[in-house]
Formats: sequence, structure tokens, C-alpha cells
Amino acid sequence: MRRSYKFLLRPTRKQEAALGACLEDTRQLYNAALEERREAWRRGRHRVTFYSQDAQLKEISIFLRILSAKAESAGRQVIAVDPRHTSLRCTQCGHTAAGNRISQAEFRCLACGHHAHADVNAAINVLRAGLVLQEAHNAA
Repeated sequence: MRRSYKFLLRPTRKQEAALGACLEDTRQLYNAALEERREAWRRGRHRVTFYSQDAQLKEISIFLRILSAKAESAGRQVIAVDPRHTSLRCTQCGHTAAGNRISQAEFRCLACGHHAHADVNAAINVLRAGLVLQEAHNAA
């Protein structure tokens, strides 16, 4: 006689959050790779193969490992943040619009009139996003 067992495993909240973060990272990576292929085809009927994208991913992975090691040796921490809209969001009022970016180097908020160098504005937004993630991680 054969016995069978059914188990229902439920992840803890921490495991569920880690699984959700892993799934989100995977989704973003897949969508970015797909967009790169579509854009290359639109521009010049050029094909981007899986192998070339895989090679780029390995290079990025090596860079991130080196960056993390350097940061750790300096007593710093590397925090990955979502870069979407950081160059379009105003650091003063939070307004996000494509029209805020006048040129590659110039940022002017349509809502409050704040004017700054576009890279400086984006860097401040990235820093703030990292600090929010760090506080959330420390609180957990």
C-alpha cells in the first residue's frame, strides 16, 4: 500500500518579500532585454541575440561585484534603486513630467520652476530613493 502526503508550505513574510523582490527583478530584466531587442530592430533591422545580452549581463554582474567589494572596504553600502523617472522628477516639489527635461544637461520643473543641472537633479533623486530603501531595510 502506498501512502501519499500533501503539504501546504507557506512562506514567512520575510521569505514572501524576498520572493516578490526576486520576481520583480526578473521581470524588469526580461522586459529590459526585450525592449533592447525591439529598439535595435526598429532602428536598423539589427538583431540582438540572447548571447550578446548574456555577455552584457555578465559584465554588469562583474562590475557590481567589484563595486560592492570597493564599497564594503570603504565602509559603505551599495543599494540598487529603481532609476525610472529620476531624471524627470523635481527634487524640490516631486513633480514628474517629460517636459521637465529641457535638454540633455538642463532641468527645469514645469510646476515650481526649479532649475538645475539634469544630472545633479537625477543624482539627488537616486540618493533619496536609496535612503528610503535603507530606512525600510533597517526598520525590518
